[in-house]
Amino acid sequence: MKSFVTTKGGAFILDGKPWPLHGATYFGRRPGTCGANWFDEHFGYNVQFIPRDIETMHRLGINCVSLFAPGRHFFNKTEPREEMFEKLDRVLELFDAAGIRVILFGARGFDRETWCAAQGIPVPDGLWHPALQPEALRAAVEGQSVFRARYAGRPVVIGYPTGSGRFFRYDFSVPAVRDAWAAWLKERFDGSLSHARKALQCATDERTWEEIRTPLEMEPYFNEDNPRSCEFATMHQAFVMKSSAELCEALKKMTPDQLMFTVMEGCCFSTGHLNAYVPELFPGDAVYTECYHWEGVRSDHIQSEAERRWMREPVAHKPSVDLVDQAGYVQMLIRWMQRSGKPLVVCHGCDIGEPRRGVRDEADQAALIDYFNTAIVAAGAHGICYWCWSDDEQSKTFTSAQGVEYTIDTPPEKRPYWQSGETMGIVRLDESVRPAGDHIARLSRERAGRAPNSSASETLVLFPMPVFQSLYRYRANLTGFGLFTALARTGILAEALWTSAGRRVITAADLAPYKFVILGVGEYLRDHPSVPGALETYVHNGGTLLLPLGFTDKLRDECLGWHAAPALQRLAGAEELIERAPRPRLDDIRAAHAGWAHNAVRSWKLDIADSPCMTCVRPVSTATMLAKAGDSPLLYRHALGEGHVYVFTWNLDVFTFDGDRPDHTSTGWDWLLKDTAAATKITTDEHNPLAQAIRTRCAS
Repeated sequence: MKSFVTTKGGAFILDGKPWPLHGATYFGRRPGTCGANWFDEHFGYNVQFIPRDIETMHRLGINCVSLFAPGRHFFNKTEPREEMFEKLDRVLELFDAAGIRVILFGARGFDRETWCAAQGIPVPDGLWHPALQPEALRAAVEGQSVFRARYAGRPVVIGYPTGSGRFFRYDFSVPAVRDAWAAWLKERFDGSLSHARKALQCATDERTWEEIRTPLEMEPYFNEDNPRSCEFATMHQAFVMKSSAELCEALKKMTPDQLMFTVMEGCCFSTGHLNAYVPELFPGDAVYTECYHWEGVRSDHIQSEAERRWMREPVAHKPSVDLVDQAGYVQMLIRWMQRSGKPLVVCHGCDIGEPRRGVRDEADQAALIDYFNTAIVAAGAHGICYWCWSDDEQSKTFTSAQGVEYTIDTPPEKRPYWQSGETMGIVRLDESVRPAGDHIARLSRERAGRAPNSSASETLVLFPMPVFQSLYRYRANLTGFGLFTALARTGILAEALWTSAGRRVITAADLAPYKFVILGVGEYLRDHPSVPGALETYVHNGGTLLLPLGFTDKLRDECLGWHAAPALQRLAGAEELIERAPRPRLDDIRAAHAGWAHNAVRSWKLDIADSPCMTCVRPVSTATMLAKAGDSPLLYRHALGEGHVYVFTWNLDVFTFDGDRPDHTSTGWDWLLKDTAAATKITTDEHNPLAQAIRTRCAS
């Protein structure tokens, strides 16, 4: 193996040709799971499987493994444990000889006590994080450099996960957090303490920059009603991205021919850590993101109220692969990550036999892997990885045979590892291949040597970033998944964009490439103050906007203050706001214009905790009424400059619910997108593989 894998645009390149990465995460069977040490006394047992695993990988077309090495065990304080590195060398040699590449997970920085003792410096108080502690950054660079230096010249190693990661388990008493927060606020509010105190709703005892408290309810989540949440999240983004860039720059000098991967954990997209990730600011060479079956809708009907307290999306009964909107979840995540402009690896999997997080059986595992992969390929990701290659000796397939079944409900003191119970392998514990292997082999053949299918879309789903920096993101996520699923079902593979990336807020120029922009929240109520003006300019210049109406003339900003929004008033095209009334049910829905809506649905109920509002308005006289609910305008269109605004007055959660059932299979509201896109002359392909897969799932 002589050539390094490189990148070009959104693709991985090997020897001048596209190289679609098709991999699986790999760690030992004993003691199992990604965080366990399978290199010490268990190494002899674990290594015997690798040659046979490689033979199976060749049959399935697996060309890469994400190799998990227990990095914290590779050092005795700051001294490398040579015997551990020799074992890792042996593993790499086996994969190298077989022509299988490796993304090496395991390089770690030194912990606080070890580093400070070695440097002869005092141990600092509080949070040890590269974004906040200069010594923590130096420790991360030094520790990872020692690890990576041994493999810098070996093409078998594609690269490493590289970044400083999020920080959220903090307290206001941590000096590094308090000082950073004070300096940030002073900069953001132009040194005006009075402005900051008003915007952040400071208490009387918060009289100086250093006394303004961080949002204490965040661990790790934000409160939708705390005006500091968005501000802290933006600070978090800026700090994490800056320290990640510094890490990449320092470590790239050590491994110039290997790739730096920005890694996003499976929970980060769906449960709230968008405060740490800004694809437009990602450093490094490529992106590696996890995307799991159970993340699309987090809450489950078997969870307690305490478990769901931070997860405000409705409770879902999730028996298996009947979650149609998972296709929208995968698309939405990939399209957002593609804002980085870098090749993307999507790692996914499902737990067999786990009612809360997984699928019922092996047949469902195969069906869901097929479904996810169809969405991944259609959305244009160039790398696919499966979590994980094999079951292990803590998975249910092993422990059940011993009369014990560890699950995520088992008390920590009674299970050897916090994730015990996962049964997610493509290969069973006895080394036989599960039914998913047939699909994996077929996909390997189909993708060999092909560049990713990542052509630009004419349609954009736009999300207000202040919404996604609060708990409201859970409901907004679900609506986004439903929108993307409905769009794909009608033959439109949309792109995703948030209204801000770190400190930068979008402009009309960012929207100009798209013929059709959809605001992807239930109702448009909260955004950065400048965004309605950007939307107005976009429409004036010939664009088409679908606006789910909240208020017609005001918007909540990122500090939760209501502000007059003249641009929004012009976009709404309403002579009068009559009322905003809770309307969980609509009746007598009908087309009000020839050829519109096709009377696809006559009534609809959204049985959710927060009853959706109907914004009852009197449209401008020049508006064209397209659909009504009783006597109320439901959808109308009006011209603004060279473009058009389609105003929807109810709630876009209709794309997520069918009555009281989340993840619906109904196509009753597809007309809203299909007919609007047709009027805008958007190119559609109802025969693309993802549209067919969604319709098949709906039919089943």
